[in-house]
Amino acid sequence: MDDFVEDDDASRFKRSRFSDILVSDTRTVVQAYGEYCPISRNEYICRMEKHMEKTDDNEICGGDCENRAMQIECVTGNCTTGRNCSNQRFQRSACASLFLAQTAEKGIVLFANEFIEREELVIEYTGEVMDNNEYKRRQQLLRGTRHFYGVQLNAREELDATRKGSLARFANHSCAPNCKLELWEVGGETCCGLFALETIAPHEEITLFYSASLTKLEARRCMCGSTTCKGYIPM
Repeated sequence: MDDFVEDDDASRFKRSRFSDILVSDTRTVVQAYGEYCPISRNEYICRMEKHMEKTDDNEICGGDCENRAMQIECVTGNCTTGRNCSNQRFQRSACASLFLAQTAEKGIVLFANEFIEREELVIEYTGEVMDNNEYKRRQQLLRGTRHFYGVQLNAREELDATRKGSLARFANHSCAPNCKLELWEVGGETCCGLFALETIAPHEEITLFYSASLTKLEARRCMCGSTTCKGYIPM
């Protein structure tokens, strides 16, 4: 990743389009789209991706699917319901239509482009999966930037959406969010997704509570506007 350049104009910008472009929050939608490379699946930096082999020990998947209750997706080819299985949302990229817009109060905001039902997968939070040491090395290169996109997958690995990811990286914090971040096991790997906590209408902002799942940052002023706003983003 490129380091900061030293001239006056460059003190607010980075050379690399795969990292955070602005230190301030005045970036445009075009700049926001250009700061990262969109990917639909996670990429693995420090190891090979795991692949679960198909087996004959299948159980019928229904609305009371035990896998779903444990946040484990049924693997394609391992579920006797086949195409009728409703517990393969990550594998089928069954996400909602979303779009970005620039606002005066919050800068870049992620909006719904259609009705989203409660408990639906809104979008997968994709990025580069790496060990903790590599993630810390990257964060040193990003010192002084405003935006960070790390999610802790487990005790050893982080999911970093700084250079590569999905629109989920633009979801803002809210003290009264309409989405939550969930970690699911998909084919032996851990995937991260935003799930709707309530019915979301078109042109409604997609928000989540920046909880312990997200990599800890310094406390910042909260701009969510909720009646229950705590005044700061808890990190």
